[in-house]
Amino acid sequence: MPNLEQKPFALFNGYIEIPSRVPYKPDEYSRLQTLAASELLRRGKIETAVFLAGDVPSESNPGSDVYGGIGQRMAAQLRRNLPNLPESAIVLIPVAKSTRAEVRKFRQLAKEKGWTNLMVVGKESHLERVQRAINRIFRRRSKTIRAVSQESILTQFPRYSKIIDAVRDSQEEKAFSKRETLINTIDKLPIIGGLVLDLMNADGVKILESKIHRVLSRKPEDSKKTS
Repeated sequence: MPNLEQKPFALFNGYIEIPSRVPYKPDEYSRLQTLAASELLRRGKIETAVFLAGDVPSESNPGSDVYGGIGQRMAAQLRRNLPNLPESAIVLIPVAKSTRAEVRKFRQLAKEKGWTNLMVVGKESHLERVQRAINRIFRRRSKTIRAVSQESILTQFPRYSKIIDAVRDSQEEKAFSKRETLINTIDKLPIIGGLVLDLMNADGVKILESKIHRVLSRKPEDSKKTS
């Protein structure tokens, strides 16, 4: 059971908008995630923001870290937003390359450090898969762990309404949502769904997502040009 006297330790999933022909990427490098972390820390709603997302490979060079460590970028932006944060307010271990890997590492950290009050923050379009990962990896403890969307946190503050709308309406986010629908089809398979994603090495998953994203983010006129 969570210790209610302990403020939540919150895992913030890392996202990067995979480059496409769309020049405007409003949520590049998890901007909304970092803003949500800023608001929760500023108001004392969480004890610590946890960033576990690591490097992301490129489609052309699977072994590369062309996008850099997403977790490092998120933590650095959080420091810029809240320069007076104590060191203990951020845990940065940028090793994970998938949703399940982030949740699995989060469970390990919680056990090692004695964290009992846990929450996971993700995109609203990704929250179904996040919750499924929590249920599978934490198992009996899963019902005590909250999965919360970055949008539900930020909509409490009117000043974020424009950027939330911009992200939701962007071609990048629409492509992300379609990509999630496809990946969820695999992940929902009873018993083997999560294992299938694990068996596909992390780099392979990201490259698959990149390829799917490129197809889904094409504008109709682009498809006509290539046909």
